[in-house]
Amino acid sequence: MIARSLPGGAVCLRCRLRLLRQSTHPLLHRHAPNRFLYNQLPGLRSIANESAARLFEPEPEPENQEPEEPGRDRVLRDVEEREKKRFSRPGWDTKSFRTKTLDLRKQKHLSRNRFLTENTERLGTEALGKPAHVIVMKDEGGRRKRKARPNAQSKDSEEADDDVDVRSNIEAVLDGQGGAPTTDEVYDSIDNLRPKADTTLSKRAFGRVHKRLAEGFSNGQLHSYLHYYKEKNRSDTDTDPDPVLKKPAESDLVAVSDAWIDNMTLWVPVGNQPKDAPLSLRGYVSSSASANEKAAVRIMRECWNISIRELNNGLGEVRVKIKEKAFVLLMRGNQRFLANMVNSWLESGEKLEAFRSTQTLRFVMNKTKATMMIQLLNETLNDITIKTFPIKFVTLEPIEGYILKALERMTNTHIEISKNLQRLHIAWIQLKNRATPEFVGLEDLRHVVFRLLLTALGPRRVTMTLHAEAMEDGKEGRFITDTTSKEKLSWKDRLGQWARYILPSTTEKSETPIANPLKSLERPVEPSEPVAAGQLTDNVFFHDPRFPAHPVKWAEKRRTSTRVSFGQLLHSQRPTAPPSLPKLLTADHPRVFVPVTPHPVRLARLARHGVNSPASHKLVESPAMSTIVMRFWPAPEMGVMDRSDGGVGDDEHKIPLGKNERKRTERRRRERQAADPALELRIATNDREILGVESLCAITGTSIADVMLPSAPVDMRFTQSEYVPLEGTSRDILAAWQPLADFLGHARLDLEAGKLEVPPRQRFQLPRRLFPATDNQRREEGPPAEHQDPNDLLSATYTFVGLEMHRSVSVPFEGHTLTYTSIEAGQGGGRRAEVTLEPAIAAALGGRGKASRSRVEEVDADKLQEDFLACAHRFATADDDLWSGFPANDQRS
Repeated sequence: MIARSLPGGAVCLRCRLRLLRQSTHPLLHRHAPNRFLYNQLPGLRSIANESAARLFEPEPEPENQEPEEPGRDRVLRDVEEREKKRFSRPGWDTKSFRTKTLDLRKQKHLSRNRFLTENTERLGTEALGKPAHVIVMKDEGGRRKRKARPNAQSKDSEEADDDVDVRSNIEAVLDGQGGAPTTDEVYDSIDNLRPKADTTLSKRAFGRVHKRLAEGFSNGQLHSYLHYYKEKNRSDTDTDPDPVLKKPAESDLVAVSDAWIDNMTLWVPVGNQPKDAPLSLRGYVSSSASANEKAAVRIMRECWNISIRELNNGLGEVRVKIKEKAFVLLMRGNQRFLANMVNSWLESGEKLEAFRSTQTLRFVMNKTKATMMIQLLNETLNDITIKTFPIKFVTLEPIEGYILKALERMTNTHIEISKNLQRLHIAWIQLKNRATPEFVGLEDLRHVVFRLLLTALGPRRVTMTLHAEAMEDGKEGRFITDTTSKEKLSWKDRLGQWARYILPSTTEKSETPIANPLKSLERPVEPSEPVAAGQLTDNVFFHDPRFPAHPVKWAEKRRTSTRVSFGQLLHSQRPTAPPSLPKLLTADHPRVFVPVTPHPVRLARLARHGVNSPASHKLVESPAMSTIVMRFWPAPEMGVMDRSDGGVGDDEHKIPLGKNERKRTERRRRERQAADPALELRIATNDREILGVESLCAITGTSIADVMLPSAPVDMRFTQSEYVPLEGTSRDILAAWQPLADFLGHARLDLEAGKLEVPPRQRFQLPRRLFPATDNQRREEGPPAEHQDPNDLLSATYTFVGLEMHRSVSVPFEGHTLTYTSIEAGQGGGRRAEVTLEPAIAAALGGRGKASRSRVEEVDADKLQEDFLACAHRFATADDDLWSGFPANDQRS
């Protein structure tokens, strides 16, 4: 039954309709005498109260009826009007009876804009022998303004239409409520409960939304929505089945780039949670929760990223899965990027963990700090730089994977070969301070990788020969694996396994001296007197119109430097073992030289008179010198290395040939590059600042002669270099030469901080006579070779291939110069100390007058070579105590 809320004391609509039917029914005329009885006995009113008496008063005639108050209920009036119309139809005698209305409503009064309801209450006493009553006015509240209702339609047809429309609307609503809701309606209803403004709610607000989801929908509907939402937001390439993992752009912490981050979990509180509990439910639902409650929490956490504010202030964890290349870069350099974050931001109880097996980082901290840390991580990964260069600039053979892995660890980069096996892609995290103008023009990690590969796998720029002492009959040595010299080797040689060939030691000392197997050297031996600046007494200028004039010139005559180093010759045991003697002398088997120095105390006692000098002799030494040695090789001919994007070279250098012909052409090009002169720049320092340019030499050829001494503690390596120096009037004049000024002007040589960084390449002008004839014609078009001036300058691009820091001290030794040098060659060459012997003029003159550069012509080259080889052999085969320590009967003083 639909009825309006009526005032207290009134009957409902059903009772009123029942009274109306009774009063209008024809059989009710037999009750008419009661009406007249009531009119004839007015005394009955005294036994009832006034309000009850009014219930039985006859209703006034319609024409005399007063209009109802606006606030009265109009339902009764509408019913009466419909009944009048129904009974006024033909056949009804409306004059024979009257309609009587039963009014049971309490009387209301309006006083000072307040409604007061009249009510009768007993006093509990008697008045005039009867129970006493009192009228109580009950306050019903203030007067309310009601909206005016539209006037009733006057026509019967319009009233009927309204009734039909109301019934139709009610039936449609009831029919719709009776059927099962569609899936879209369920999803829309769940979406309507999602908070629109903020995803961080208080615990109470979170509970309200959770309660509506859990109690308003079934478990099947909630899981269906969960699956629907995941599928709707899953990309075509997203195959991860874990529903807790979020895309980087959909994280509940901060939106990050998906270039280097695969996915990340929700931030969840850390606590005593069951290990098998889903990650999204930890801290938000108990283990005893119903399935509906768990499904509701999963929707709020996994789909809507909603969290509780009170939980966010405590410790929690979030896991970030990073792509392989980016994760490898983060792990390089002792995890320096992550270590900086830990040292700068983390407090007690907070952690940052890395899992290599899954390439995942785990942040344990509050949500605010986790957001900041992931933002810093995202900024760091966005600084990843990728550059490439062709492999053929380094080698024509495939590069082994273990070599690239070692190079990655050394340079903190990630290196991979392109799909067509033609290029190397180098990726690294660019430091933010490298973007400042101070570092513009300096070599980057791509060039570092390039030069390390070039020096390790590039064309050989030296000629090498091997000699060995003659073995006595019945004596046979063996190869002993070296395990102590790794740090002295270059980066590529440290990856191999090496062994030295030695003879077994005996307690009896051999009376037969060790013969020197090396009788002569490939190049003539010249004294090693340094060329001091200031030799040019007259002003010599270059008048080539293409280059500015400079008071420097390249020397007309080529010179040869000779020195011998003492150490151990190690032969490679991988991938194949070295052959035995004498086959080893002719086989081109890989070998390296590891320098060995005498015992420091014995070395300090060396003086002019030889190895076995008495202790009374004082050490005669030159001042200690510190020198930076930089080396340059001819750069690849194509212009790819000058491009930041690592694009393809110029069209004129492309070779549209077959595969085999292309390899032969590249091999010939590499041979020509190996024949071009290399450059060696020496810069004098005092370990705190740069003093000036010491020398710049163009090295046109290098030869190495290795001498194996299996019965001695050490072997020997003779190195001869043919060079042409750049001559100038002073160090300042050399440094002012335009190519050197450009190179050193952009270099960053901070000795106190240990930072030595230089540009990756530089153009130098060298005389035509220093290049091979075919190279001259290739570099520059012009007249035929017979009509070209050999002193014409050719501009060539050179690439920087490495530097070493030398600290050395020299002493005279049997007329020659013995030098002890400490070498720091950086990550490519390692750290080592070596003792070298160089020929001097004093030994060649035999004490005939004072040695000077002007007396070089008086030196007998053959005699100097013979004396130098003998001196080197005596030094290498001296008493073992020179290389191992003091003899037992030696007294230290």
